[in-house]
Amino acid sequence: MYIKKIIWGKDMRDTDSAKDKAYSFFRSNRFQTGLTIFLFVLLLLALLLIIFPNITAYIFCGRSAAPVPAKETEMPEPENEFVVIDGIRIPEVQSGNRIDEETDRAVQTVAIRFIRAQYENDIETLLRLSTDALAKEIAAAPEDYLFSGNVAFRSITNTAEQNGKYLVFVRFTDKNEPGQADVQEDFEIVRVDGEYLVSFVGLSA
Repeated sequence: MYIKKIIWGKDMRDTDSAKDKAYSFFRSNRFQTGLTIFLFVLLLLALLLIIFPNITAYIFCGRSAAPVPAKETEMPEPENEFVVIDGIRIPEVQSGNRIDEETDRAVQTVAIRFIRAQYENDIETLLRLSTDALAKEIAAAPEDYLFSGNVAFRSITNTAEQNGKYLVFVRFTDKNEPGQADVQEDFEIVRVDGEYLVSFVGLSA
C-alpha cells in the first residue's frame, strides 16, 4: 500500500507539473506572437481570396478560380464586293434581282458618268446621257441638276430590271465638306436605239 501511494503521489505530481508547463507555454509571449501572426496570415489570405479570387487561385492552385468560358464562334462579316466603273473602284450593294453582267455594268456606267457630269457642271454630257424628255427638263432648269465640290462615291447597287426600266441607286458625298452626310440618287435608265439613257434621276435620303 505504501508503494502504491508513493507511485500514485508521484504520478499526480508529474501530471500537475505537465499542466503547469502547458499553461505557461500558452501564456508565453512566444506563443501569443506566433498565434497572432498565424491569424493575421489567415485574415490576409481571406481578403486576397475575396478581392482577387483569380490571382489567389492561380498562385495556390496554378489555375484561374473560375473556368474561362469558351470563346463564341463569331460569323465573319461579309467582305464588301467592289466593282470598277468608269475607272472608279466602288463598293457594290448586292440585291436578289440580278441581270446579266454586261447590261449591269453598262447601266452602272451611265449612272456614274451622269453624277460626275453633275459635279463637273458638264451640261452637254448630261444632255447626251438623258432621254429627250429628261434633256428638256435639264435644259430648262440646269441648276436643279448641278452639284459643286469633289464627289466621293460610297456605294452602288447592282442593276435591277422592272417594267422595261433599269434601276440603280448610287450613294456619294463631297470630299471637301467633312462631316457631310451621304446622299443618294435613284436612276431609271432605259435602252433607246441600243444606248442606255437616263429617263429619271432623283435625290433620296
